[in-house]
Amino acid sequence: MINSLSKVSNIIIDETVGTVKKTLDTLVNDKKISGSQGSSIFENIKNGLFDKSSELENSITELIKKIYAKMDIATPEELETLKRRVTLLEKLTK
Repeated sequence: MINSLSKVSNIIIDETVGTVKKTLDTLVNDKKISGSQGSSIFENIKNGLFDKSSELENSITELIKKIYAKMDIATPEELETLKRRVTLLEKLTK
């Protein structure tokens, strides 16, 4: 679930970057801003978005962990740990 949300946030950011690029290209083509201004603005926005992306991913991860805890549901990591323990115990009891 966490990985899926991370992929969604990356898709949103990629789409946003593409839209910003197209908008800035239009402004440059219409001579409303210079090419260097467009490039500078694009780099600033792109870098800011990617910085926020990791913050968003961390926030989503923490929120999902809290939801799992409140609902008393094991996380995928906890299930994997439990599976390894069960396998080990099965080997020890044979």
